[in-house]
Amino acid sequence: MVSPAQRICSEGGERRYVPLVAMTPTVRNAFLAAEEPNFYVRSPISPLIDIARGVIFNHQPRSSAISAAVTRCLMALSPSCCGKHIDRAIGQIVLQGRVEKTWSKDRIFELYLNETWLGRGAYGAAAAAHAYFGKQVSELTIDEAAYLAGLARAPNYLGRVNERGAQRRNVVIDRMEEAGTISSPEAASAKQQPLLLREARAPI
Repeated sequence: MVSPAQRICSEGGERRYVPLVAMTPTVRNAFLAAEEPNFYVRSPISPLIDIARGVIFNHQPRSSAISAAVTRCLMALSPSCCGKHIDRAIGQIVLQGRVEKTWSKDRIFELYLNETWLGRGAYGAAAAAHAYFGKQVSELTIDEAAYLAGLARAPNYLGRVNERGAQRRNVVIDRMEEAGTISSPEAASAKQQPLLLREARAPI
């Protein structure tokens, strides 16, 4: 079992581990909306079925994005664990199946929120809240949480290009509204907020 005191993916960079129960609903809902709105209702993957589907139809398994991210994170601890190419792809599917059977949805989501690379040397929502806004994760507003959640797909690009980052933020806000976690007035107000990022620290 992984302890909150341990680093999982992130050997370097900034990391501030925050238990899931201490993450605000705004932050949790923003990351779910950005990556996988149906995470909590999706059934665990069946490794054999996913492998067969991939071989027959020549495509990547349609598995949980959040669970897959956590699985890749665990695989990073031992880069040589699963070989290369097809062996590694199959290894990831099998390991993800074990992760989803062993850990609760909350545990997987907690690791995702704390270990996802979000740019500016920050792993996880709490470190990114400080890196981009100079705030504690509990202080993030809707627009700020949506911005950070949107970075997960391409942090180095979106974190540098404010216009693209703001566009991605607005997409996440729209998804939060669609999911019913924020109201239409809240969504409209959040999208009108200027993107005010703190100056990035120069590399040491």
